[in-house]
Amino acid sequence: MSRAVLYIMVCLSVLMVGCSRHTYDPDVPNIGLDMDMAQTKALITPGNLNTSGSRMIVYDVHQKENGLDQYMDDQYMEYRDGQWNFTNTARGEVIQIPWTKKGVHNFFAYNTYDAAASKPLPVTVGYTSFEDNSSYTAKQQYLQIPSDGNWTLTKDNQFDFIYASATRDVATGGYAPVPMEFKHLFAAVTVEVKNVSSADITLNRLSFSNIKTSGNANVPFQGNVSYTLAASSGTGLFPETPGQTIARGGSCSLYASYGEGGAFLIWPHSAPDLVNATIELTYRQGSSNSTASVNLAENPTIKTWAAGNKYIYKIDISDNYISFDVIRVVDWINDDIILEE
Repeated sequence: MSRAVLYIMVCLSVLMVGCSRHTYDPDVPNIGLDMDMAQTKALITPGNLNTSGSRMIVYDVHQKENGLDQYMDDQYMEYRDGQWNFTNTARGEVIQIPWTKKGVHNFFAYNTYDAAASKPLPVTVGYTSFEDNSSYTAKQQYLQIPSDGNWTLTKDNQFDFIYASATRDVATGGYAPVPMEFKHLFAAVTVEVKNVSSADITLNRLSFSNIKTSGNANVPFQGNVSYTLAASSGTGLFPETPGQTIARGGSCSLYASYGEGGAFLIWPHSAPDLVNATIELTYRQGSSNSTASVNLAENPTIKTWAAGNKYIYKIDISDNYISFDVIRVVDWINDDIILEE
């Protein structure tokens, strides 16, 4: 065997490190996934998702004529040098994964390291009954998110978790990059306080009580996500102490240092989870200090915090009462369309 032929064989073997199940074909393009985050409004925006070192994990179940093939299993993608690429994490090398010439590819991706927040996001991948080439029922894998300190959301521990699935039939869709439409595991909450009283006020503190900051979840590769929140709750959660004077007729938006539009992320809450939840206010007007509590369930229409929605609470402070002014629910994915008001 000549040295030239041997050199070519070695180069091809290096290209295929990490994807030995994939057959190299120079006439077939490589798989690309479009990680565009323009539709997502949360802590992860296009700017901070595309931070050098951010990582995704990708699965690809390939449906063939004779069954299923786990075409990608725990395959990393990493953002480096201005783009997302499949990588071999052991060597930090970019690898190429070719399309098949036919069949349906079912992709699933989730972020495993948020470089902007320097936050690893550990999950466990479970399997129900999947075996290669033995079934025509795809998407039986699921993510298990544990209830531990890594998944507790507090004022000082804010991070986002997103996941996406997509399907591509090579015969009809071709080899173009596959758009991944991401969904959020968490909900978001923001608060604006308006002074409708007859004098200036100083807002000294605002916090939440009886909300849950930790939980666990099962995320199927297709289907509905299920949550179980931890039973613990407390007072003084997500405290803001602006010490800001709000003039008569003026307002103060809180949580400006967090996500898009000034919001903190929180686990989704069902109606039973929110039934005792309150917003606690402490403010000063003239020489008088006042403390008040507003029950979130008082609003007749907003009874839950659903994943992927941002809840904008607007609170009036008057001379002798505190009330909700307007509560809006904004869908991140649909470019801030108001769902309810």
